[in-house]
Amino acid sequence: MFEMYREAGDGRYRIVYFTELGEREREVEIDRAMAGEHFFGGYLLDAHKALAKGCLDGLLLKLNRGEVVLPIDVERALRAIRATAEGPGPVPPPAGNDREPAPGRA
Repeated sequence: MFEMYREAGDGRYRIVYFTELGEREREVEIDRAMAGEHFFGGYLLDAHKALAKGCLDGLLLKLNRGEVVLPIDVERALRAIRATAEGPGPVPPPAGNDREPAPGRA
């Protein structure tokens, strides 16, 4: 679980990965994030966590340089990573019914 937010004090954007914190750290970081302005939050699957974190860190750098990054941009980037990590997906069944109808059901 992560949260991207704008810090109340200096206005810089930060990201915190709550699942990587100890109990003491978690409480402090939750308070810090709650004091700031929510930007984007969610969960990262273990299968592509490293790639997603790299992407989020890059978006965070852009935000802190003053570039325009919208929450939908973050969502699209994470979707693209997930789609790439999961591959093309299952092959759909062929169109139409290639099987013969069951006896008595024609």
